[in-house]
Amino acid sequence: MTTNNNEPKVREIVIIGGGLIGVSTAYYLSKQVGLHPESKITLIEEENVGTGSSGYSSGLLKQLSTKYQDDNENQELTKKGFELHQKLAKNHKGELKWGYKSIDLYEADIASTVNSTTHSQLNGNSDQPSCSYSSSSSTASACIPSFLPPSTITSVKSSNNDDNKEASTATAICQPSDLTRHLCGLFLTYPGASLLIAKATSLTFDENDDENFDDTDLQNIDDTDLNQEECLENNDNDDDDNNNNNILSSITNAITSTFTSTTTSQKDVDVKHKRKRKVKGINVIQIINGIEEIVHLNCDTIILSPGIKFNLLLKELQLFNNNPQIPIPKQLEIENKQWETIILKPKEKLKPCAVHLSSISSDTNNEKKKKKNGKIEIIVRDDGKVLISRLSPNQPTPDTNPNSKLSVIVDGKSPSSSSSDNDDLLSYISKIIPKFNSSNGTLTLSKIKWLSPSLERPFFGNLSEHLDVDISGIWFGIGGNTTQGPAIGLQLASEVLKN
Repeated sequence: MTTNNNEPKVREIVIIGGGLIGVSTAYYLSKQVGLHPESKITLIEEENVGTGSSGYSSGLLKQLSTKYQDDNENQELTKKGFELHQKLAKNHKGELKWGYKSIDLYEADIASTVNSTTHSQLNGNSDQPSCSYSSSSSTASACIPSFLPPSTITSVKSSNNDDNKEASTATAICQPSDLTRHLCGLFLTYPGASLLIAKATSLTFDENDDENFDDTDLQNIDDTDLNQEECLENNDNDDDDNNNNNILSSITNAITSTFTSTTTSQKDVDVKHKRKRKVKGINVIQIINGIEEIVHLNCDTIILSPGIKFNLLLKELQLFNNNPQIPIPKQLEIENKQWETIILKPKEKLKPCAVHLSSISSDTNNEKKKKKNGKIEIIVRDDGKVLISRLSPNQPTPDTNPNSKLSVIVDGKSPSSSSSDNDDLLSYISKIIPKFNSSNGTLTLSKIKWLSPSLERPFFGNLSEHLDVDISGIWFGIGGNTTQGPAIGLQLASEVLKN
């Protein structure tokens, strides 16, 4: 945003959510040339930075993803995010500070005779790599990571190979929680930056634009009548910002179409009947000396990046003034999915790598028709720890409270009464990979169940573009993966300062 003389305007920006997207947005905002030096950026986090979904994810970084092979916009976002990870690691000693390391990624199919019952519980889709080796060949033996026994592996596919130097840098790993915290530290070096551990409760608006609004004008408007516009138009900028803006525009347009159902007819709502509200502040609850106190912050822009608490936050902030005639659009009602993760410490330190392990059913002799029942992701870190995760067979109900405590088991002792699903995962892994069996000296450090937004694609942009209510100054960003996090933050930072 600029003044009449084309000089940047002093901004007061509040970001809610201390995950990778929220912190990346704060970091790249503080680095924007178009930000007035006296601007203030406040990051609000309810608990601790990097301890939500961002902290529990595996940290696998892929330059290209077959998940988006038919989606050029998201493929570009993934590529941009991977490049940003490389730059951050190079410029800020990422290998030392957050475990950034280029690794090999393998796709392995498991013989169905291992445990057919457990196989049927696995969820997810397997990527299709470019090269494949038979486990009976000498080439495959050299290709298989040392902890995978060839006797249980029907095939191994490697995303990287020695003949392709470009591919050898196409996959990396990091520790997302450490990355998020270090980015937060870099953000806080900006003079106008601040971090507030508090809970956002409500927004305040400049209601001067509301005088022509009449609630009765919306009485006959239902969910299918809401005017769903495309997100964010292209804006010209220079160099990388121009490319980033084009990526954001096309991505958000594609994403919006995913969430917006096409209707044969829509009622046109006159602009003068749209409720016009402009953000001017936010109230938060902060614990000071053991006492809860309400603190008010002035702001002209708010960026919502609360991850799994997105729906809850929309309600708590009373964005719609508790008016039943102005419902939350369905495309903003984001469900969550549940993951299971176990962290092991084998007796023998393994070479860092990543493995996508899929099971194949034996109900057909036709190789092309063999069913892949699911995927388990194995990440071997440089510190000797092995992180193993999968989508939980028992997914949460839509009304599951995202504030509920995660089920965490440490050193085999659980504060909760049951952890059968995690035990199944550990038991299954112990059967197919003997090196991960406790009898061979492997320690189970933790077992965790955690949530992430259930989105096929990242979802971010200007909130007013998804509403029939004209609320200016509110942006949002959720979904995506660890690779895309910094790119989403960069795009949001660029778009926010242009408005």
